Amino acid sequence: MDENKLPTLAFLITTCLFPLNLSAHSSHDPIKDLAKYETALKQYQDAFEPDLERRQKIDNLASQITVLEDRLFTLRDLMARDYPHVKAGMSKYKLDYMESIDSTLKDLKILVEQTESLHE
Repeated sequence: MDENKLPTLAFLITTCLFPLNLSAHSSHDPIKDLAKYETALKQYQDAFEPDLERRQKIDNLASQITVLEDRLFTLRDLMARDYPHVKAGMSKYKLDYMESIDSTLKDLKILVEQTESLHE
């Protein structure tokens, strides 16, 4: 092999492998996040007892809503990454999934605010 081409070949190999190296070392795993949210939600639900004080119940419900909100954000982001080409017109239900999830998140936020107002 011609020695003049070695630096160019090394550059091309490095350029091609570098992005793979980045994605292989990504620390964010949405599937693990979803499992973590499921576990947290179950713990909050199990801890919700009838004999808790009102403020403890409200805090517990707010925590459950926060976990659900985080789960929805993660699912929305996964859908956007996995299916960015899917538009409402392509859905057999004629539904804009991202808009629906965003609307649900806004409704959850209102629910949290209303729940917190019970304590005031």
